[in-house]
Amino acid sequence: MRDDMELTEFEAAEFLDLSETDLRQKRQRGEACAFITRGQKISYRLCDLKEWRDMHKKPSQPRAFMGEVW
Repeated sequence: MRDDMELTEFEAAEFLDLSETDLRQKRQRGEACAFITRGQKISYRLCDLKEWRDMHKKPSQPRAFMGEVW
C-alpha cells in the first residue's frame, strides 16, 4: 500500500485495531491522527495512521504466571 493512500473510517479503525466508535470518539476529542473531511465523509492517510500508531505503541509487559515473571 502507498503511504499517501486514503482509507475510510472503517478501514482506518481496522488498521489501528479499534472499533469505528472508538476511532470516532478519539477524533471528536482531538486524540486521533490527522484526518480529511470531504463534506460529511471522513478519511485518513495511511502515513498518518502509521505515525499515530507508532507514537501510541505500548511497550510489551512481562507475563506473570502464578505471581512470577517468566
